[in-house]
Amino acid sequence: MTTFNLNTFIPYLITLTGAAVSDAFSSVYQDKLTNPQWRVVCHLMQAQSPLTPKQLCDKAMLDKSTASRAVGDLQRMRWVEVRPCLQDRRARQVSLTALGQQEFAAMLPSALAWQTQLLAEFDEQEKAVLLTLLAKLEEQALAIKKAHQ
Repeated sequence: MTTFNLNTFIPYLITLTGAAVSDAFSSVYQDKLTNPQWRVVCHLMQAQSPLTPKQLCDKAMLDKSTASRAVGDLQRMRWVEVRPCLQDRRARQVSLTALGQQEFAAMLPSALAWQTQLLAEFDEQEKAVLLTLLAKLEEQALAIKKAHQ
């Protein structure tokens, strides 16, 4: 019989580590944003162009209702604006406002300092290996998911 050890089961370890990192990192933005709001703002900032709600769901790995609530809250806070898509008037596009960009820029030094603290025990080679392994794990998980659809 095959033995099962939760302490070496990668899906569990990734979930546990992700939750611990996410929970600790939330101190950077929790005074202003929820986790879904933070993820939406980060992806809009990274894209440097408007994204559709579907794109935000895919990129931020949020379900439709959570993303919609986050965008609605950010809109009320005046961090984002939602406009009809120029190519398809039925679709909407979400973009950061000047205030949203300013607020993100104000939080960025704290976010980067937090990451530096998180990785303080890693040398540069270990950091590079970590990023490579995380990308490989994500790629493989997506390939397995696709194969089973």
